[in-house]
Amino acid sequence: LPKEGDVKAIVSWPCWQVDGQFSTDLFRSFCSMCHCTGLPKEGAVKAILSWPAWQVNGQFNYEIFRSFSSMCHCRGVPTEAEVKALLSWPCWQVNGQFNHEIFRSFSSMFHGKGLPNEAEVKATLSWPAWQVSGQFSHEIFRSFSAMFNGKGLPKEGNVKAILSWSCWQLNGQFSFELFRAFSSMLCGKGLPNEAEVKAILSWPCWHVGGQFNSRLFRSFSSLFNCKGLPSEEYVLACLSWLSGTDELGTDTLEEISTLFSIVFAKHRASRIPDIGRLIAYESQLLQLFPPDMQEDDHCRLQIKQLALYAASKKEDGSLVLQMFERFLKGDAVYFYPRCGSMAGLELTKQSLSRLQTLLLGSGCQGVRSFLAAAEEKEWEMSRQECDELFKSLL
Repeated sequence: LPKEGDVKAIVSWPCWQVDGQFSTDLFRSFCSMCHCTGLPKEGAVKAILSWPAWQVNGQFNYEIFRSFSSMCHCRGVPTEAEVKALLSWPCWQVNGQFNHEIFRSFSSMFHGKGLPNEAEVKATLSWPAWQVSGQFSHEIFRSFSAMFNGKGLPKEGNVKAILSWSCWQLNGQFSFELFRAFSSMLCGKGLPNEAEVKAILSWPCWHVGGQFNSRLFRSFSSLFNCKGLPSEEYVLACLSWLSGTDELGTDTLEEISTLFSIVFAKHRASRIPDIGRLIAYESQLLQLFPPDMQEDDHCRLQIKQLALYAASKKEDGSLVLQMFERFLKGDAVYFYPRCGSMAGLELTKQSLSRLQTLLLGSGCQGVRSFLAAAEEKEWEMSRQECDELFKSLL
């Protein structure tokens, strides 16, 4: 363990301040590079942050700095000369401009592996496999860089072979959407196997109205982002819980896709939710609402969303449910009756929608921050105060 004095001293250094605020982003980048190598010295940190190489249009560029901290994870800080030299390579230029997207893709593949070699970067970017209609395809390159996060560069032969698989074809065309969905699930896990890709795409559960449904497949790829490929048994069980039926209609598909996008679009799942836990959490949440809402299909789906959120996060799910309950009861029972005359049932629906909105905007931390401020004032807030607090957290 570090000494308390060292921790207090380091956190108090002015060099971590950006616009008068402690920059967690900056501090985390140094922590990544100094992982397992001990605490940095203030003079060294100040000197490193002052390097002109980090400046773009006169401003410190976090994106470039984070890319270097990713490549140098556990390896210490690169030298100023290395940073300057690497950023000056012509291979990063697209249409005369430094291309952050390409640079970020390489930093992803070289996470924890140190800095790349200019010759191998140039050679990799020149592969014909990245070309679509005579143009370099950033979308395909990004998909491979995601699968090779922390694994170094792929081999040209592997890239060519994978892109030629017939399973990526939909209506006779290479489907970027399909390929991107697999690269999302396999982020940091390397390349898939053709046989398993074919097998997964053949599962009947992806079919709606007799057709393979890309939107449904993408919904599950967002849940399994960086977690590998799902099992058919899990997908079937999850769909059965979500829809309450073994048959998926267009309306149900729309609801499921919306639910997944709300829960995972901005806040990636920390774990794959256990089906038994989902059922138990939904049951607990239903007890908070009147019978009319329990039987309302839209409200039921919103409640499932809360259960899915609690079951897929790193925190103890039961504690997350308690937090949801505090928000719903406080918001509905204490705040709205003082500020309006909506019926009790509608008050609860309004609070449920507000909780959803806050989760989408800032996750559990946003809900915690709102509760801390509201409970400190014992919910004695005007409507304007409450709305301002709510908006500030989105």
